[in-house]
Amino acid sequence: MGWFSPTEIAAAKRGGTIGDVMGYDFFDIYGQPANTTLQGRVLGINRSDLERIPNVIAIASEQSKATALLGALRTGVIDTLATTTVNAMTVISLDDITRKTPVA
Repeated sequence: MGWFSPTEIAAAKRGGTIGDVMGYDFFDIYGQPANTTLQGRVLGINRSDLERIPNVIAIASEQSKATALLGALRTGVIDTLATTTVNAMTVISLDDITRKTPVA
C-alpha cells in the first residue's frame, strides 16, 4: 500500500513477520505479535478491537497469502475465512508443519 519502504518490509520479514491485520498489527507464523518497527505506525482497528467483534471475516485469495492466513488464524481473532481451496489446503499443510510441540 506504500506505507512502508521495501527495506523496512524486508527487515520485518527477516525478523519473522509474515502478515498483518489491516496494515499495522503485525504477527508471526504462530499468530504472536511480531517485533518490528512497523508496528503501530498506521492507525486503525487493532487486535484487541477485533476481539470484541462477534464475527470477524478475513478474505484473501492470493496464493502468496497462505503463511499470512495461518498466522492470522492463529491470532484467534478470525472467526470466518473466505479464501480459495488451494489456500485452505496450503494453510492446513503449513499448520501441520509449523505446529509447536507442546512441552511436557
